[in-house]
Amino acid sequence: MLSEVPISSITIGDRFRKDLGDLSELAESIDAIGLLHPIGITHSRELVYGLRRLRATERNGGDTIT
Repeated sequence: MLSEVPISSITIGDRFRKDLGDLSELAESIDAIGLLHPIGITHSRELVYGLRRLRATERNGGDTIT
């Protein structure tokens, strides 16, 4: 089930890459048409996948993410 989650409540582990590349195109796309693929988190809100989407959403001023 999809739901909105506060970005501040998501834990990002050490296994994610440090260099996310240029997020500007992704941020523009999310701003224009929305988030097409949700991020993945565990029940305890640990990020499994979607760090670039999460950071691009933050860049757009988003407080929550699907």
